Amino acid sequence: MSNELINNDNEINNIFDNIKDLVIKSRNKVYQTVNTEMLNLYWNIVKSNYGNTTR
Repeated sequence: MSNELINNDNEINNIFDNIKDLVIKSRNKVYQTVNTEMLNLYWNIVKSNYGNTTR
């Protein structure tokens, strides 16, 4: 009986670890996407404010 509990605990831990890894990977994708969009916004602001001027 105790072996079954250990096996179940291991299975539960494996499932939890897999879910945790998926959440971390998704969170990192979100961070990367937000960073990319923030850089695009920055460069669009720079281009719109300084790109059309002649000095």
